Amino acid sequence: MRGGDNTLAALATGELTLGELQRCAINILDFMMQTQVFKRGEMPRAGIIRLAADPACDEACPGAIKLPSSRGCATTRSWC
Repeated sequence: MRGGDNTLAALATGELTLGELQRCAINILDFMMQTQVFKRGEMPRAGIIRLAADPACDEACPGAIKLPSSRGCATTRSWC
């Protein structure tokens, strides 16, 4: 696929480490925190989707981030 996102494949083959990916995320978030919108304190329009943990979800959305919640496990998926 031309121009596609191959992040998960690169992680699987070792071309990209989790640390490198985390460093990129830190750099992006640091940049965003320096913007005027962030300094004004406007709330984001997008929300986080929290779903009850479901083993079937792992196959449907590989790479989903699982977060602990007060009611057991929750899954945050913003792109699936």
